[in-house]
Formats: sequence, C-alpha cells, structure tokens
Amino acid sequence: MKTPEVSYVVSLYHRPEYLAVCLWSLIGQTHQDFEIVVTDNSEDDSFAKRHQAIIKSIGDPRIKYVRTYKKIKVADCYWSAEYGVRLAKGKWLCFPCEDCYYPPEWTQRMLTGAVRGNWELALCESIVVGPDTCGADRYMHLDVGTKNYPGYKPSFLIKSSRFKGWLNKPVIPAVSGVDRTTLRDIAYDPNTKWGTVRDLFYVHN
Repeated sequence: MKTPEVSYVVSLYHRPEYLAVCLWSLIGQTHQDFEIVVTDNSEDDSFAKRHQAIIKSIGDPRIKYVRTYKKIKVADCYWSAEYGVRLAKGKWLCFPCEDCYYPPEWTQRMLTGAVRGNWELALCESIVVGPDTCGADRYMHLDVGTKNYPGYKPSFLIKSSRFKGWLNKPVIPAVSGVDRTTLRDIAYDPNTKWGTVRDLFYVHN
C-alpha cells in the first residue's frame, strides 16, 4: 500500500448527503489496491465537520482527508483535485466527485482495459447524469469516449505520470468544462495511448 495501484482523488464541497455513497462505492470495488484522498474545499466549517464525521464513521485507513479551503487559489473542484494529486501515491489517478457512484467492477474493468490495450488513459463509455450535474430536471444517459466529447472528470483513469493538471482552470468557483478541455488535449496528443471501456457505466448525480 505504499504505492497503491489507484488513487481516487475525491473533490468535495458542501454536499455531505452524497459523500457516504461515493466513498462506500469506492471501498466496495472488486479491485482493492487503492487509496482515497478526499479534498474538502468547503468554506463553511459546519459542512467540513459533517464531512469529517462521515469519514470517521466509515473508519477505513485508506481514506485520507485534507481541507483545501484557503490552501488553493479558487474554491473549485479542479484546484482542489490538483492539490490532492500532490498527496496521491497511486500509479493511476481517478477523480470522483462527491456525488458519484461506481458499480463494484468499475475500476477492475477500467484497469483491465488499460492493460490489454496498453493505454495511458482509460475512459468509461456510459454515464448516467443527474439534475445537479446536467442542469436538467431528470436523469440522462450520455456516451463518451470521442475526441470531441471525452467525458466528465470522474469518467476516466489516467496514469499518474501522464496527468499534468487541468488546462484552463476557472478563476471563479464551480465553472465546468475544464475536464473536457484537458482530456481533449491529452487525446489529441499522437503519443497518447487511450481507449474506451465499453458496456460500463457510473452515476454522476
């Protein structure tokens, strides 16, 4: 566990109602060689205390918690995740938001696809997005894995050595789209080996 296979860097804000489901879905993965770095950029102390209480109640030593508020330039999930990467020790990086659910076989299948294809970047084909993510009043299904729409931040595994940070990080909180800018840049690089794992999904509320 000094160098786990996967580091999940969970960007967290003021939504404790989602956090336990996200963390338990990671702990329940069939692939068990991992660490979880929770980066909490909550501005409100009461939310930070609720987040810490949830993590304490789970009691898994693989979960590391850091309060990134005031340690990062902008209180945003991209800045917070980059801070978490500096603490991560895994060979691969995954970036769940606190409102993500992964089925138990998700990581195992993503890693299997990466090994078989000799990929540096593995994308999950299917996403179920909820109202908070898509801005609609319903859940929707999206297919990703193209250069024009590679996917959301939580939809991929990438080798730690290949991830250099998010391109065009926002200078105001909660601006989306930076993940897709970064993924397009990586996917357009002719030296990048990447692929999409078919018939696999996750939920992004």
